[in-house]
Formats: sequence, structure tokens, C-alpha cells
Amino acid sequence: MTANRVRVLSATFLVMCFGVALNMIALQTPHDPRAMSSVVVSDGATDTSADRGSSAANAADVGKKRTLLRAVQRELNRVGYGEIKEDGQDTALSRAAIMAFEFDHGLPLTARASDGLLEALLLGRQRAPGVGAGRATDEVRTVVRAVQTALTKLEFSVGRIDGRVGRRTQVAIKSFERKHGMPETGRISAPLVARLARMTNSITLSSAP
Repeated sequence: MTANRVRVLSATFLVMCFGVALNMIALQTPHDPRAMSSVVVSDGATDTSADRGSSAANAADVGKKRTLLRAVQRELNRVGYGEIKEDGQDTALSRAAIMAFEFDHGLPLTARASDGLLEALLLGRQRAPGVGAGRATDEVRTVVRAVQTALTKLEFSVGRIDGRVGRRTQVAIKSFERKHGMPETGRISAPLVARLARMTNSITLSSAP
């Protein structure tokens, strides 16, 4: 056998071995648990990356809301709507102070910090007592229910505990204010909520109701 023939046979054998190896790999890949595991891990890594992006966006949104609420709390303190912490935390006192300002200025009751509310606080819009048009928010209803529950426990009749600032609730607030030497406003405010919280266990001041 000549040297050239040996080289040709050796090369042919190597090519055949390489082809067999490729076929084995191709046939085993769909059934190889390790291969499937790597796909799952890869997909999970992609999902985790997306989750991290979503979490970062949510954190930025929360930070923006707290900054806005802190500014609103500062202005509410400045214009005399109660002594509330300027910490950006959505508490019962903060919501009540916002509601008092909104009521006094004819704004829809929201109990929420907003750019529009901050603008109204900074510009000092002319006083226009009374509740403005607009559907009450969940925040308002929870504050009102907490106040109604506290007043009921203290035997001030509010009628139904329905989360609405109706006439009977306003009368009950005025009666409570009169009895405890507070200015008679008939509206929910930070001083009212603070007093009720001290006298009952219906309202927690460190958190939203």
C-alpha cells in the first residue's frame, strides 16, 4: 500500500468519525436534560432581566410619588392644615389634611397628592368652601369610614358607615368638635383624625386607614 493511499484512507476514516459524532450530538440534543436545562436557564435569565427593568421603573415611580407627597405635606403644614410628618408616607393624617384643604377650596375630594394639588397649595387659590364635583376616591372613602366608625364608637350618630361625607356625618363632626373645644368645621381634617385616633382604636396614624 502506497503512502498516498494510506493518507487517503486515514482522511476518509476521520471524516466518517466526525460525521458519526455530529449525528450522535444532533440525535441526543432534544433528549439531553442538561441541554434542556440550559434552555430554561437561558429563558429564565431573559425574564429576570426584564423583571429587573420593571422593578427599577416601579422603584423610580414610587420615589417620585414620595417626593411629591413630601412637598405637599410641607405646604400643608405651612398653610396651617395640621402638624403632619414631612416624610412622604401616605398616612391617615396626610390624607385628612389633603381632604381639609380640598374641601376648603371647593376641590374634588381625593385625599391624594398630585401636581394640581401642589400647585393650588403654592398659588394659594381663593377660598371657596364646599366639596367640588367629582367622584370620591378609594382613599377618601377609607378615611371617611374610619372617621364614621370612630364617631359611632363615641356615640355620635353618623347614620350609615358608608364612606360618604353626608349631612349626618358633617353634623356629627361638628358636634364632636364643639364638645372638645375645636373649631366647628364639619369636615374631616388632620386635627380631627388625630383626636379621634387618641380616643378610639379605629384609626392608625402611622399608616393609611
